[in-house]
Amino acid sequence: MKKNLELDLSHILKIRAKKNFLLHPTMDEIKIIEAMMGAQAQVMSAAFLQLKTRQSENSYPVFTTDYLRKNHLVKMWAQRGTLHLLSTEDVPMIVGLRQFFVPAYYNWYKQNNLKVKQIDKLLDHIIDLIHTKPYTRKQLSQVLVPKLGTWAKPWIEHNWGGIMKLGAAKGLLCHDLVLSLDKQEIFFTALPEKIRSKILDPEDASILMVRRFIAQYGPVSYQDFSKFTGLSVKKSQDIFQKIASELMLVNFGSYCGFIFKKDEKEYRTAVDLSNHLTVTPLFDPYLLAHIKTDQFLSSSFRKDVYRTAGWISPVILKDGQVHAVWSYQKQKNNWKIKIKPFYSFTKKEFKIIEKKISYLLGDGKVTSFQIG
Repeated sequence: MKKNLELDLSHILKIRAKKNFLLHPTMDEIKIIEAMMGAQAQVMSAAFLQLKTRQSENSYPVFTTDYLRKNHLVKMWAQRGTLHLLSTEDVPMIVGLRQFFVPAYYNWYKQNNLKVKQIDKLLDHIIDLIHTKPYTRKQLSQVLVPKLGTWAKPWIEHNWGGIMKLGAAKGLLCHDLVLSLDKQEIFFTALPEKIRSKILDPEDASILMVRRFIAQYGPVSYQDFSKFTGLSVKKSQDIFQKIASELMLVNFGSYCGFIFKKDEKEYRTAVDLSNHLTVTPLFDPYLLAHIKTDQFLSSSFRKDVYRTAGWISPVILKDGQVHAVWSYQKQKNNWKIKIKPFYSFTKKEFKIIEKKISYLLGDGKVTSFQIG
């Protein structure tokens, strides 16, 4: 039996950071989104910053409505039932995987004394309306509650998705990204038929997704895939088993995980950077793909990064490891920055960090740079 590949944790973190475009930025934001399998977008500005931190400084686009129309991005509920900014090319895979969660939504409605016929009728009415033009939750409620009854109101207006999450999981609707940004209010529209027609079978989607996940975030376990997608551990294990012959185990530090056998040479190759600093924003996917978070930071600092309600703090990475958290406050055209280091930085490194944060935040000037 072939012995497991043995590598240092520090080497693995550099490889992951490199694969996430955190060491070598690119000019192609679509390539970034597809590498991440979506930018997490509960806070839309955070999604844009996730792109910006991975882009060359001279290539960052201004996210105007014209830009968004041109690049055909889609905002919808995806992994873990959270909002993501997705490439249209990835939507058939993402929605295909979300089919596994449709029964759970119906169970939720059943527990709230709703019948399948009620839910399906409500969803049909919503889809009919948003095929004509985008609607907000409030607008949908104003049209449909008089027709269907007051029971429908909370399910249409539910802030955490309600009936809308079921529609997204079925590949029927998404957020109208352009109008929502223009009006500063959430609008829903029908998912375009040219995308819907390509939605994958759930089993096919799961195989494609796990291949992408292993290639991008490896070494990984099926528990990691469960965390990343929201699938059960048992289902994730079954998906890994289907491609087991293509995988090999890697030991790194006190951890182990799978990579593809064909990628062994890449993982053995040294990453030619050291002491590389990267600034990441809220909800960065780099910190969301692995269940054992002490790979990235000491457990004593975990609560500073992995906060309540699924919030992930902005962090400063050094060679892929979390070395600090940072926060910002805007006053008029000025930014006040606060950094909480977990480890020491040199004066030169603080200058680099300040420059990177200034670039990431863009408009305005950093007038206060507080450490501690």
